[in-house]
Amino acid sequence: MNNKINNNSLIKSNNFFKKIDINVNKLDDGKKRTFQNRTLISIYVFIYYILVILFSFFSDETQVSKLIIKDSFPESFKIVFSILYLFIIYAPFVIAMIEINRFIFGRNWKTLVGILISGTLFFFLPNLSYLSFKYLGLFNDKVPIAFYSSELDGKINELNKIRLFFGTILASMLITIIVMNVMLGFTKLNNFKNVLTLNFIMFIVPFGFMSFGIIGLLKSWVVLLFIFFSVVFTDASCYIVGLMFGKTKMAPAISPNKTWEGAIGGSIIAIIGLMVYSSLWKIDATNVGFKTLSIFASAKDWVNWIWILCTSITLVVISIMGDLTFSYIKRNFNIKDYGTILKSHGGILDRVDSLVFVTSTYAAILFVVSSMVNWNLFG
Repeated sequence: MNNKINNNSLIKSNNFFKKIDINVNKLDDGKKRTFQNRTLISIYVFIYYILVILFSFFSDETQVSKLIIKDSFPESFKIVFSILYLFIIYAPFVIAMIEINRFIFGRNWKTLVGILISGTLFFFLPNLSYLSFKYLGLFNDKVPIAFYSSELDGKINELNKIRLFFGTILASMLITIIVMNVMLGFTKLNNFKNVLTLNFIMFIVPFGFMSFGIIGLLKSWVVLLFIFFSVVFTDASCYIVGLMFGKTKMAPAISPNKTWEGAIGGSIIAIIGLMVYSSLWKIDATNVGFKTLSIFASAKDWVNWIWILCTSITLVVISIMGDLTFSYIKRNFNIKDYGTILKSHGGILDRVDSLVFVTSTYAAILFVVSSMVNWNLFG
């Protein structure tokens, strides 16, 4: 009798441990698949960034590219790659617009058309207006001869360009706001949360992508790398420092894994990384960018270094805020990710949350500084 009981107990215990082994193996396979997916997606994203930098390089006219390639590319070649550069940025932008439509309006194709059209105008109009200044000679005609002076001519041309450029941004913004609120009204989804969220996200995402385009065309691939690094350094260093030393939760209701120790320590490391990158280039504060490859050549120019330090601090803080803001929106709408196109990485909006904030901020710095110093924005 006792032997039967013992045998039954052994059988039950063996079955129990077999189930545990099966579950553990299943979990391990799941982790392996997740790791493989994340690795593949990371490789794809890295290749995409390389293409963005490459297209920006081929459409660039700054001193940096002229040092690397002695003979400048033909103008037609640069026009083609400028357009390709805009379209390679536009591709993920379209997916981001689809994700916005889905979490606000569901699978309503009519609202999707409205979002795509208004978002596309917001993205393309300012960038195409700049390309028209650069390659089509728009506003380069001289003023009437009776009033002509070379200095006056340049200032009038620049002023006209600035008016058109900011006019396209403002017009696109107004069209987007009107379209968004009309759609919310027609679908009867115009509650406070939807109105606030949709108007905000349909400003920051198109403006961020538009800024990404204009920075690459106007300020070159060197500044694009600076912006990429400001996001990557911040994300990676905050994660590692938080993993090692994090104790105090930063915003547990929004992003449970973020800690103050990770944010502060990671930000310091990210700022140092950006300063090291900047030391490889001759910094030009009035141009809000970098000019030539010259290791530590600008170390004595304290104005430039103060500018780059302040910009680095600003972009690192904005990168963290962008991540938290998009996480807050997800919590409010009870969604884990904005999309599934990147599988375990989520959607496009999950990947560009910090980037659109950073590019928007850098573009704002670019516009403000150009108005404060004696420097032509499109000169």
